[in-house]
Amino acid sequence: MTAIGALVVVMRFIDPVGFITIGIFFLTLHDFVAARGMDPLVLVGAIYLPLHVFWFPYQNIWTVITEGVTGKKAYTEGDRFKSAFLYLAAALVALWISIFYWKLIGAL
Repeated sequence: MTAIGALVVVMRFIDPVGFITIGIFFLTLHDFVAARGMDPLVLVGAIYLPLHVFWFPYQNIWTVITEGVTGKKAYTEGDRFKSAFLYLAAALVALWISIFYWKLIGAL
């Protein structure tokens, strides 16, 4: 699940909207996950948690809106990069906690 999350983050550099990323990962891994007795909804969690990284403005529409409304005065690029890394760390920690929860309820 962590590897899937990391691959989703990498795909976000290519797919600015995320719809292609969702389709690629869910449709290609659905049968693989189901064949191993895992609930496919677990796959949705592994895809969606790290989906909205925002190192660059094109990766998140809210970043573009904020920069447009404030004339790029709301935060610096360094602030955005720090926040993006914090977001990624929080998403991965949430994914790891979710894995324990999914095992607890029998979804994994």
